[in-house]
Amino acid sequence: MQYHKKIYKKFTLLKIIIVSVILILVFQAYSLLSQYNYLSKIIATSYEESFNAAINIYRSYRFNQMSEGGSISIEISDLDSKKNATQTITIDELMYRMNGLLIISTPFEIQKLDSIYSAILQEKSIASNYNIVVFVHASDSILQQSQKNEYSQGMAYTSRKELDSERDIQVYLTNPALFVMKKMLLSFLFSFIMLIVIILLLMYQSKIIAKQKKIEIVRQNFTDRMTHELRHPLQGALSLSEILENKEFAENHQLRNNVIGRLKTNLKDLDALLNSLVVQSYSENLQSTANWQQGNLKNFIDEIIAVCSISNTKLIHFTTFYSDEITHCWFDPMHFPNAIKNLIENSVKYSNDEVTIKIEAHIENEMLKVSVSDNGIGIKKEDMPHIFQKFFRGNKDKSTNGFGLGLSYVKWVCEIHDGQVSMTSQEDEGSVFTLTIPLFDNI
Repeated sequence: MQYHKKIYKKFTLLKIIIVSVILILVFQAYSLLSQYNYLSKIIATSYEESFNAAINIYRSYRFNQMSEGGSISIEISDLDSKKNATQTITIDELMYRMNGLLIISTPFEIQKLDSIYSAILQEKSIASNYNIVVFVHASDSILQQSQKNEYSQGMAYTSRKELDSERDIQVYLTNPALFVMKKMLLSFLFSFIMLIVIILLLMYQSKIIAKQKKIEIVRQNFTDRMTHELRHPLQGALSLSEILENKEFAENHQLRNNVIGRLKTNLKDLDALLNSLVVQSYSENLQSTANWQQGNLKNFIDEIIAVCSISNTKLIHFTTFYSDEITHCWFDPMHFPNAIKNLIENSVKYSNDEVTIKIEAHIENEMLKVSVSDNGIGIKKEDMPHIFQKFFRGNKDKSTNGFGLGLSYVKWVCEIHDGQVSMTSQEDEGSVFTLTIPLFDNI
């Protein structure tokens, strides 16, 4: 069928959209990861440069302290001991080592170095959660730390720097990734919002497609049922009209009248189906509120009962109860009786060969209530939440004629009267439908 192709195309489009969204999310994740790595390298470089600057400032500070004390002396043998026989060094390296030998005599102040490094990091707006570790020169023996917590080999760290001829300095960073993520907070927030929006849009699109699928299936089922319902009386009428062309039937008045009667019945059935479609399908678009008029509801119901008793071959037992007030109450004279008629016809349709129908109409708590109960086949529990939906037909209903419009029409009639319809049913025991609308004086 055509609608299967359309639905297939829609779900194919949805799959393409989902794959596209996944690719976008993967690209976004890759972009975030690249941004994280880029910022990590920049921050690591800033930590390293700040650490070198702090060491140089601290060495200058200690050299100035030593200069204030008087003369400066250095043993050449000390400098030679630091130099490999085959090693060549630059003038800058030589001066750095000489400065390291000169400041060894001054006391080491780790808190001073810590404050210098912290000030440089703050100036660069870099988080300063770190631990300065002092090692014995050219070994892993720890002499001192700026923090009480011990450093871990798994932590991020700067390169080891020679402070003087006896000490090496290295900085271990605590949670540098957290600082990088804080820098990327806006990017993460934007990505999260985009993710939520995409998920919501996908859910909305899926819901729309599922709803369209349901509508198309219902529409196709309705078309199939309507074709089936209309074909039977049309084919019957065509067959009967062909019989009338036979001369033998034309001369036999009894047979001719019988065929004409059956032909009229088929045409009436066809007319009833078309009227049902017109009344139940188009009223919703043409009318939004009831056409309130005062009338005798009892007369309307009695007329419906009389017509139903004559036109049905089933044995129907009607029981009625009316309060005096319903002979002059207000309602829509077209739709409200039609809603009651729908309920009565359903009671007859969904019952065995003998059916008992009880109709009550009375005033209760300033409300007009009309109930129709029967001893029919009842409604399955799983079908109850859907019986007022347009075009819905339960499994038991599919064996009978109809379009699934009757109960949705009844619900609409109650709504334009600012009322409601309620239902109780027990499978194989019967159903009770109650229409409740306000009195006109209270509207």
